[in-house]
Amino acid sequence: MRIQGIQLSIIKLSVINYPLSIIQLSIKKMRFFSRIVFVCNCCFIIAVIMWYIESARRVQGNFNGVIQFQPLEATLIILGYGAIIINALFVLFCIYWIAVKKLNMIPRWIVLFNLLIFPLQVFYHFFLH
Repeated sequence: MRIQGIQLSIIKLSVINYPLSIIQLSIKKMRFFSRIVFVCNCCFIIAVIMWYIESARRVQGNFNGVIQFQPLEATLIILGYGAIIINALFVLFCIYWIAVKKLNMIPRWIVLFNLLIFPLQVFYHFFLH
């Protein structure tokens, strides 16, 4: 009887702690995702700056790219312009994490930066172009 009681209590503890481990795992994934979104948003800022520099150069008759290494420039542009999709997902996840009250596990400056860049991305993609 005693062995079964111990085994039963171990099973109860593992079932009770199971959702907690899922939340902790999701927090780690959310931290990683917030960093990816941060990098993509930085690429967005760089891509917008490069677009304005290239536009000014074209008026002067210079049609060369801003960065002479074309694969790097293309990577920055793709990550930058695709950042709005990733950032929209991040905003949705932030709304969920605020509802669950677990958003404090992610560095606040990354969350604020990503949330401040999102309206700028929407304005740039939908109203300027």
